[in-house]
Amino acid sequence: MTRAEAILEARRKLQAGDFRRAVVEMVPEDLDYDRLILECGHTKAWSSWNSKLMAQADHSDIRERCTSCAEEWIVKNSDAS
Repeated sequence: MTRAEAILEARRKLQAGDFRRAVVEMVPEDLDYDRLILECGHTKAWSSWNSKLMAQADHSDIRERCTSCAEEWIVKNSDAS
Protein backbone atom coordinates (compact mmCIF):
# COMPACT_ATOMS: atom_id res chain seq x y z
CA MET A 1 0.00 0.00 0.00
CA THR A 2 1.12 3.57 -0.52
CA ARG A 3 2.36 5.65 2.40
CA ALA A 4 -0.84 7.73 2.26
CA GLU A 5 -2.99 4.59 2.42
CA ALA A 6 -0.89 3.25 5.30
CA ILE A 7 -1.32 6.52 7.22
CA LEU A 8 -5.09 6.41 6.76
CA GLU A 9 -5.17 2.77 7.89
CA ALA A 10 -2.97 3.55 10.91
CA ARG A 11 -5.36 6.36 11.86
CA ARG A 12 -8.25 3.91 11.68
CA LYS A 13 -6.32 1.38 13.76
CA LEU A 14 -5.48 4.06 16.36
CA GLN A 15 -9.14 4.99 16.61
CA ALA A 16 -10.09 1.31 16.96
CA GLY A 17 -7.60 0.85 19.80
CA ASP A 18 -5.19 -1.43 17.96
CA PHE A 19 -2.13 0.44 19.25
CA ARG A 20 -3.15 0.63 22.92
CA ARG A 21 -0.37 -0.64 25.15
CA ALA A 22 -0.23 -1.40 28.86
CA VAL A 23 1.66 1.00 31.11
CA VAL A 24 4.43 -0.93 32.86
CA GLU A 25 6.07 1.94 34.71
CA MET A 26 5.52 5.59 35.50
CA VAL A 27 8.64 7.68 36.14
CA PRO A 28 8.44 11.31 37.37
CA GLU A 29 10.15 13.51 34.78
CA ASP A 30 9.70 16.98 36.28
CA LEU A 31 7.15 18.89 38.35
CA ASP A 32 4.46 18.67 35.70
CA TYR A 33 5.08 15.51 33.68
CA ASP A 34 5.73 11.82 34.14
CA ARG A 35 7.25 9.46 31.59
CA LEU A 36 5.13 6.39 30.97
CA ILE A 37 6.97 3.27 29.87
CA LEU A 38 4.69 1.12 27.74
CA GLU A 39 4.77 -2.65 27.31
CA CYS A 40 6.12 -2.19 23.77
CA GLY A 41 9.15 -0.32 25.15
CA HIS A 42 8.13 3.09 23.85
CA THR A 43 7.63 6.01 26.20
CA LYS A 44 5.01 8.70 26.44
CA ALA A 45 4.89 12.00 28.34
CA TRP A 46 1.95 12.26 30.73
CA SER A 47 0.73 15.12 32.88
CA SER A 48 1.48 14.31 36.51
CA TRP A 49 -1.84 15.95 37.39
CA ASN A 50 -3.77 13.10 35.79
CA SER A 51 -5.34 11.42 38.81
CA LYS A 52 -6.25 8.26 36.85
CA LEU A 53 -2.64 7.06 37.04
CA MET A 54 -1.56 8.75 40.25
CA ALA A 55 -4.27 6.99 42.24
CA GLN A 56 -3.18 3.49 41.20
CA ALA A 57 -0.05 1.74 42.40
CA ASP A 58 -0.37 -0.98 39.73
CA HIS A 59 -0.51 0.70 36.33
CA SER A 60 -0.58 -2.50 34.25
CA ASP A 61 -4.35 -2.35 33.81
CA ILE A 62 -4.05 1.11 32.24
CA ARG A 63 -3.58 1.16 28.48
CA GLU A 64 -2.44 4.15 26.45
CA ARG A 65 -2.23 4.61 22.71
CA CYS A 66 1.27 4.36 21.31
CA THR A 67 1.81 6.56 18.29
CA SER A 68 5.38 5.21 17.95
CA CYS A 69 3.96 1.73 17.30
CA ALA A 70 1.56 3.26 14.77
CA GLU A 71 4.42 5.05 13.01
CA GLU A 72 6.44 1.82 12.86
CA TRP A 73 3.38 0.07 11.40
CA ILE A 74 3.17 2.73 8.67
CA VAL A 75 6.81 2.17 7.69
CA LYS A 76 6.43 -1.62 7.61
CA ASN A 77 3.21 -1.53 5.61
CA SER A 78 3.89 1.12 3.00
CA ASP A 79 5.71 0.77 -0.30
CA ALA A 80 9.39 1.62 -0.23
CA SER A 81 9.00 3.95 -3.22
